[in-house]
Amino acid sequence: MLKISWGYRIAALYIGFVLLILFMVVMAMRQKIELVTPDYYAKELKFQQEIDAMNNVGLLSANLKVELQQNAVTITFPEDIKGKEIKGEAQMYRPSDSSLDVTFPLEINQEGKLILQSDKFKTGLYKLTVKWTADGKNYQSEHTVVLP
Repeated sequence: MLKISWGYRIAALYIGFVLLILFMVVMAMRQKIELVTPDYYAKELKFQQEIDAMNNVGLLSANLKVELQQNAVTITFPEDIKGKEIKGEAQMYRPSDSSLDVTFPLEINQEGKLILQSDKFKTGLYKLTVKWTADGKNYQSEHTVVLP
């Protein structure tokens, strides 16, 4: 039987440990990291403006109404908004996969509805953020949407 000295055993243990750490580092570097937005810190500085815009929505006669279909989301705006010139956007943000994020310009029909249709919508959780400006006031409304 071949006898291995304790010095070789310690060296083998050390080399095994180093290889394990290197393997873990390589695996960690291959991990995909999804940030909410690439300019996260810059947006954090503007957060008070978002709070004010959300408070402005609370002053309206009603909140936005969100209805779900298979590949479409219908957003009904309150009566206060009808007839006003509105500029803004609606964003469907997918927390688990940024490639499924979709942004739409606000194109509200005569009934005060915005219909968001996309072939990119997949079953699952989305965060809907609607930002708009009407009569010089900013508004922002956020909703959690789970598409069937």
